[in-house]
Amino acid sequence: MLELRKPNCGADRRAKKLATNKARRRFRETVLELDRNRCQNFLLIHDRYFKVDPHHIINRRPHNRDLDEPWNGITLCRHCHDIVDGQAPASDGSTAQQYMMAIIKSHKNDPDFRWGEALAELERKEGS
Repeated sequence: MLELRKPNCGADRRAKKLATNKARRRFRETVLELDRNRCQNFLLIHDRYFKVDPHHIINRRPHNRDLDEPWNGITLCRHCHDIVDGQAPASDGSTAQQYMMAIIKSHKNDPDFRWGEALAELERKEGS
């Protein structure tokens, strides 16, 4: 039986992957710049300049939608990133999601607060 293949399907996959990589790189650069390359967890006294990475507040995978936007990104050091990913315990015994919400709420009075949509999503999940 003759198998029909879509023409250029490999090229389509490569183009999609390239676009995804560009979006993720733009997300990373934008979030790091907005947060001035330092950990945004002001609740913990630590070296906020130690190896920082942008973190997706709302995980992209289960939502199957593009969440590479600045409102969904926050810069965290490796230690804080591990806590909000659930890979390390929070010192106050809170869950990863509660810890993330506390970090975001500590910024609520900032003039450049950008996490309103992400906080609303976390609070909705917390209530269900």
